[in-house]
Amino acid sequence: MKLRAVWTMLFIVALIAGCAPGAPSAPATAANPQEGPTGGDSSSSTNILRFAVSNMDANRYDSLIEAFEAENPGVHITTVPIEEVLGTGMPFADWPDDAYLLLAAEADVIAAPATRQAVQQGALLDLTHFLEEDGSLKAEAFYPGVLESLQWNGGTWSLPTEVTYSLLYYDRSLFDAAGLDYPQPGWTWDDFLAAARALTVGSGDAVSQWGFVQPSFDPVTLVQARAGLLFDPKTDQVSARLDDAAVVEAVRWYTDLFLTHEVAPYYATSGQGGPGGMFAGEAMRLIASGQAAMWLGSDQFMVRAVRVVEPETSGQQGEPGQQRESLEQGGPEWQQESAVVPFPVENTGDHSTPAVVDGLSISAGTRKAGLAWRWMSFLAQQQAGRGGPFNVMSTGTLPALTSVAAAAGTWDRLDKETAAALQFATEHAYLDTYDGSGYDAFREAVLRVMDGGAGPEEA
Repeated sequence: MKLRAVWTMLFIVALIAGCAPGAPSAPATAANPQEGPTGGDSSSSTNILRFAVSNMDANRYDSLIEAFEAENPGVHITTVPIEEVLGTGMPFADWPDDAYLLLAAEADVIAAPATRQAVQQGALLDLTHFLEEDGSLKAEAFYPGVLESLQWNGGTWSLPTEVTYSLLYYDRSLFDAAGLDYPQPGWTWDDFLAAARALTVGSGDAVSQWGFVQPSFDPVTLVQARAGLLFDPKTDQVSARLDDAAVVEAVRWYTDLFLTHEVAPYYATSGQGGPGGMFAGEAMRLIASGQAAMWLGSDQFMVRAVRVVEPETSGQQGEPGQQRESLEQGGPEWQQESAVVPFPVENTGDHSTPAVVDGLSISAGTRKAGLAWRWMSFLAQQQAGRGGPFNVMSTGTLPALTSVAAAAGTWDRLDKETAAALQFATEHAYLDTYDGSGYDAFREAVLRVMDGGAGPEEA
């Protein structure tokens, strides 16, 4: 299609899930033991189930609550705003250390996945019994590794509802201009670096186009993608791999992107963007202006699109045509300049694409565990409002159950390129459930390389 007017637009979807930090250990005994899988579920009287959900997501559940109540006469789902319980005000605020204890005291079901600290505190109910009785929710019914990511200390602590795969975005037009083939699933880290170098235009303070842009300083994502998890939370005493040779090499590779190869912009601690970071606004500007060839996308989604405006004739010969604009993303008058690709791999069996699981948890103190499970199981088998081709393409979010994605036609609505990227991501993802404070120390160590001139071994 010939472009007669091209507008560059930037869309951002922020899906940030707060979680409380803390070192995992053996789960504590619940302060208020629940009655059991069938306790408090009599259908002869009205059952009120309290459902803790963020204000940001509450409207996703309105129609689902109505449908569930229609299927379960006498049952009423009442929502409990998470922000009010925690006193955080904003949906994106950090949660306090006792967040799950506070939520478990006020609700039967919590619209948040378990953390190791919450389990250690005894805030959540083990769901193993329910899963064993529910033949439709076996591990193989979910995308690979999804259910397992919520299982530790001999229990299953949440029911997965969605999984978000972080994807790398790239600008097709910049690859075309450079005469480079588009990256494909299964590409290597060497391929990534070669592309970033070829697509960086200029040097020093005169760079007009960057091969790679990371919206915020985040060494953890790419280092773990290359070297594996930095912390193993499955052990009784969390083990760290910070001195592992593979981690040291990955840190060197990461910092070389900025300091040696100069294919990515970086702002020192004394400069723009704060400690080791760049303003998200600056990254947005680079992407929107076509000065970023590749960039990292996950919870912060960034995509470039162009809007094509075509004349609409009135049918009368000689009368000037009127411009017709389509505001519907994905419509025939939209052309996507950006595309997605999974993280590179070194070997075919590598798991390098980061993924985050969202889920639902039951309070350890509920006396309506059976009803709570019924509600959660119902939700897990629905699409709660994030479906659709634009959202899947932009955020990499899929229903956790493969059957739900198939029934909703999620894969059918994706173009061939995006579907291939997301499919590869589901098969080569890693899920990190560590929620301790070790990452802060790791980032500080990498900053000593970036800003202080230390070597990766010294840092």
